[in-house]
Amino acid sequence: MNNIVDGKFNLGIIRYQVAHEQYFQDFLAEKQLCSDMIWEFEYLVLMSRSHKLANEPVVNTDDLRHSIEIVHGDTVIPYLSLGKDKAQPGKSLRKRIYLYERGNQFELLSNILETFMWVSPIPKDMLGRFSLVQRKCDFPGNKYKDMLIYQKGYHFSELDKRFIDKIYASKNEVSFKEYN
Repeated sequence: MNNIVDGKFNLGIIRYQVAHEQYFQDFLAEKQLCSDMIWEFEYLVLMSRSHKLANEPVVNTDDLRHSIEIVHGDTVIPYLSLGKDKAQPGKSLRKRIYLYERGNQFELLSNILETFMWVSPIPKDMLGRFSLVQRKCDFPGNKYKDMLIYQKGYHFSELDKRFIDKIYASKNEVSFKEYN
């Protein structure tokens, strides 16, 4: 967000848990940033097709307690958490691997059968390429939003518009599917 405020980037995408929406809306207003909702979604559990839970239509957080969670390295909410991880489902899990790079995350999920990740819905071709499945998992607060952010008064270039069109096309590919 600060890169948009400082003018280093023209566009950004932020993701937050809906429970923290007021914090983000206040922060954006304070920094005079505009936002447009891309979508609202629930996290799914992503795992190998060979994971012991892969054939379950719905997974609960207790089912995951013996698995290894792969966590995207950036899990802190600035200014709100004072350096603590943001609330995530299955927080009592002890075994975690922190990785920033999505390709490496998918490789580990494919090759270490006891691993899983919390993710927004993934396109079918990516699931097939890495032999992964995604499953619904209900837990309190499982509502997230992706927001496009930009400076107040910014005029989108033709390249920006094409980029935004691609974002919405990707969102549409996964958002109208039923996940069980």
